[in-house]
Amino acid sequence: MAKRRFSAQESTVKKQLMGTMNKIEATSLKIAMDEFTGEVEVIFDRDGKRYTKKCSKWEHSLDNLRAIGLSIEYLYRAVEIYGIESQEEFNNLFNSTFVGIEATPDNDVFLLGNDTEWWKILGVSSKATKEEIKNGYKSMARVHHPDAGGTPEQFQKIRKAYEEAIQ
Repeated sequence: MAKRRFSAQESTVKKQLMGTMNKIEATSLKIAMDEFTGEVEVIFDRDGKRYTKKCSKWEHSLDNLRAIGLSIEYLYRAVEIYGIESQEEFNNLFNSTFVGIEATPDNDVFLLGNDTEWWKILGVSSKATKEEIKNGYKSMARVHHPDAGGTPEQFQKIRKAYEEAIQ
């Protein structure tokens, strides 16, 4: 195996990535690491949007995870340097800066199907936090709202699941 690009251990890399996620106020984080190919995908939600970043440049998956973490950290620092005055201004600048890694919708994720459990309808875990529930609701509502091409029945099903989840 080739020499590692970064010497940080997995726990350190993940801890630093979590620190960055906390700074940008991400509400969820999922890391997919392929130990054979080295490819890593980081998926996170923030302010009702999903972002995804992949890296397979380095042979070792930890190096790719570290590269992703640093790229997100440096993008955040660039936004922070502008001297943001308000949360709204920060959100606008963040969204325009991070638009390149905003996830494109995967149509299978947004299928409603015949599920009756609120968490399956919203596409979240049964132990999801309020923020994850809200993000799931927003994502599904964007696709299934009658004004976006959905049906009133689909939207009602999503709305009912959301109301059940937040109780």
